[in-house]
Amino acid sequence: MIGEQRSFQSGLSLILVSSYGIALNLSVCVTAASLGDWIDRTDRLQVARRLIVFENLAVFVGTLSCWFLLSSISSENESSASPNMDESSMVSSQQRFSEVPRSLQAIVSLLGIHVFGSLAQLLDRAFLVAIERDWVVVLSQAAGEEHFQRFLSDTNVTMKQIDLSCKVVAPGIAGLLISMIGNLKWACLVVGGINLAALFVEYSCTTKVYALIPALSFPKHDLEPQHETDESCVVEENTGSPSLTNITCPLWLPYNLRIYLEQPSSPGGIGLAFLYANALTFGNGIMTSYLLYRGMPMDVVGILRGIASAIGLLGTVVYSYSVVFLSLEATACWSVTFQCACLAVALVSVSLVSSDKSAEAMLVSSVSLSRIGLWVFDIAVTQMQQQEIPEHIRGLVGGVQHAMNAFFTILSFALGFVFPDPRQFQYFVLCGFTSVFFAAVLFTFGMYIPRRGLH
Repeated sequence: MIGEQRSFQSGLSLILVSSYGIALNLSVCVTAASLGDWIDRTDRLQVARRLIVFENLAVFVGTLSCWFLLSSISSENESSASPNMDESSMVSSQQRFSEVPRSLQAIVSLLGIHVFGSLAQLLDRAFLVAIERDWVVVLSQAAGEEHFQRFLSDTNVTMKQIDLSCKVVAPGIAGLLISMIGNLKWACLVVGGINLAALFVEYSCTTKVYALIPALSFPKHDLEPQHETDESCVVEENTGSPSLTNITCPLWLPYNLRIYLEQPSSPGGIGLAFLYANALTFGNGIMTSYLLYRGMPMDVVGILRGIASAIGLLGTVVYSYSVVFLSLEATACWSVTFQCACLAVALVSVSLVSSDKSAEAMLVSSVSLSRIGLWVFDIAVTQMQQQEIPEHIRGLVGGVQHAMNAFFTILSFALGFVFPDPRQFQYFVLCGFTSVFFAAVLFTFGMYIPRRGLH
């Protein structure tokens, strides 16, 4: 009976985690483009300061909501015994949702977690757009025209290494913090306090960087809006990009999306967004659940997750060497092709029904190695957008990119609701392979082949 209750609670946690994940990405999908447009029209320092302050405050309020939720759950557990559940109730969707905390405090806390968590996610993506798509380009230009591309490449790699390293280290530090405090509720408040302290550090460092680089205070180049005809909008060829032809788009598309599609690098950006529909990663819990279903011990899964993250960091090093000998287009092309080949091996592995560990080894190794191709492609496409997108629409285009990434991430979460049984994991692999295959085809025929003779 205890084992059944634990299984039930695990299913409940997945419901709340899934709803939270959808809320985070939906907020980015709906509002990131408009926020990016605001970034383009506002002074750089004001943008950075406001995003830093409101993001960290949102995180702090979110952690307070976690504290109230955990307090509410503790009170409910103390005042009422766990309901008896037979085996049939364990597979009942009605029973699963009936176990969601129903007290007013718990409901308000859950709403607070979803709302302020989504707000923090949105502001974090906006800050990333402001820094990655604009500040980094200005810093690289300040290094000199002859060093621009190399400085930009090195900066992108360093930023990605810091980002991936934090994602590797942060869960371990959080776990250590919880074990030291011994109470999850108070650990939430400590995390919130750390974010408040980080607010002042980020604010100070950003102000110093702004003061050190005079070019950041220069007004952004604002070009005249493009004229639209009754049937389509036409963009003149950007002299600084290797685009071959003018790009047209229908007027019925939203304005922000039209501006995005008008950019010569849009096929690469769309291909990058397709990769977010791939659920084959240790980070979202789907693959972890499948490996546990196959009987793999939890500690082994944790070790493999660390190895996969380290291999992802290796991808940033591979990128640095690749761009020395190859163009950005060639680097992006081989990386997404490599990722597609790795996931083809994963697709073969889940079709094996052997009882030994060969299928698991094929799956884990192929997915881990695919992270090299993922991050090389990510950095390559990002740098192409940095170099080719006009200054006055960098925020808007970056916001649309993050909105598209969030949209395809929502699709991967939705797939978890359609196929919740670990025995259906092959559908996740098939969808992951298909999305990466589409990305490879789109980039190869949309950017690599048309630009191949221009370098």
